[in-house]
Amino acid sequence: MKRTIAISLLVIHLFNMSGYAFVFRYLMFRSDQQQVQKIDAGKYDRNSLTILKVPLLLPYGSNWQDFERAEGFIEVDGVPYTYVEKKISRDTLYLACLPNEGKAKLKKTAVNFTKAASGNAENNPKEPTFAKKGILGFEYNNPSTNDCFVSAHVAIAVTFSAPEPAIPSGYHAVPYSPPDVV
Repeated sequence: MKRTIAISLLVIHLFNMSGYAFVFRYLMFRSDQQQVQKIDAGKYDRNSLTILKVPLLLPYGSNWQDFERAEGFIEVDGVPYTYVEKKISRDTLYLACLPNEGKAKLKKTAVNFTKAASGNAENNPKEPTFAKKGILGFEYNNPSTNDCFVSAHVAIAVTFSAPEPAIPSGYHAVPYSPPDVV
């Protein structure tokens, strides 16, 4: 009896810790699937499509006459999009995307739920600090650098907060000569 109660309390505790994240992730996955099914069936408004222009650096660019069906997902400025069609015209890739409003609502709900569960009120935002407390109570500060990577599909801004390692430079003399090869 005690063992059953202990296991059930452990399951409830583990679900409270990470179960909601899995539930929200599953619901977002289902939202993506429903969006793709709606696109495949043609049940979307062509006026609500957003065209993304991505520069391509191809040595022999081609011109497509019409758009082709594309599959995939992208998130731009916090708004999730689903690819509908793509077209290459000389040095530019045109992606016609449909905003996934269901997934955006789920993400917002997940963020609000996480804030409420962790005790951070939405009305009381804290200023972000870069100084972090160490184990012994001292503060350390890692400068963050912003880099931008451009792939064939989208430009992604990435923030790194690790310190850059120092690279030794210069010539170092070896005190002995290398061995002779026999």
